[in-house]
Amino acid sequence: MKKIFILCSILFFVACQKENIEVVAVSDYDNLKTTKTIKNQNGFLMDAGNNLTVIVVEGNGDNFDPLSCAANPSERYVVGNLPAQLKLKTDLKIVFSGEVKESVISASLLGIPLKLTKIRVK
Repeated sequence: MKKIFILCSILFFVACQKENIEVVAVSDYDNLKTTKTIKNQNGFLMDAGNNLTVIVVEGNGDNFDPLSCAANPSERYVVGNLPAQLKLKTDLKIVFSGEVKESVISASLLGIPLKLTKIRVK
């Protein structure tokens, strides 16, 4: 009985671990200049329409409003190398790191270009 309890505890611990997802090093935005680096930023995935998923940054305040943040392109990132298993997933809380790229006109309407270096599901 004790062994079963230990085994169940281990399985529960493993199942509750945060999911790290492998990120491909090549990005659609490799040709753009890096303007800054982000490390371990909280955010969530949002459907931007036309089969495009963007990352929205979580606010620092207690009254986080996803709708106001979603309407502000300066709080959204268009990812050039989002892993396939995360595309079209919405409202999924994540922690991400990456290289913020210089803005281009086509991407700036949806958000700021970002090359992911790390992402995990909360």
